[in-house]
Amino acid sequence: MRCSDGLSVSRELRKESERIQISHALFYSLANIPEVMKTRLQLQGELMKTSDAPKVYANVFDVFKKTWRNEGIKGLQRGLTPAVSRYL
Repeated sequence: MRCSDGLSVSRELRKESERIQISHALFYSLANIPEVMKTRLQLQGELMKTSDAPKVYANVFDVFKKTWRNEGIKGLQRGLTPAVSRYL
């Protein structure tokens, strides 16, 4: 079976599937940053409940600023590989 531009239907479906996978990867790379910040704040709260751990972060913006300054993009994208690999 052929499409209007001469490509087979299976090639068109494959191309569409690749586009969807790329869009999922881009989405998770953007959505991962707030997840990392949220997780760090939650862990800080749990540590402060159970021990005398110091308060490192004041708020979400402080988490972003300190993580960016100390770890760069790698710190903000921790855990991205497992999140993206589920959809590839």
